[in-house]
Amino acid sequence: MASKLTALAFEKDMFQKFSVRQIRDFFHQEKGYQHTKDGATISFQYAQESKNIIIGLDIANVV
Repeated sequence: MASKLTALAFEKDMFQKFSVRQIRDFFHQEKGYQHTKDGATISFQYAQESKNIIIGLDIANVV
């Protein structure tokens, strides 16, 4: 539970000054988005490769 709260606090702090467009553009740079067809669900396999979000956290304990 603590790691989920840590992840949420990190995301809140990171994105609180972003506009919706900036958040969208930020995530569209991710490999998971770029390699997934429109309308399809992005696989969690890409979370391990994410360069932008939840850095330093154990992904297995966040989801």
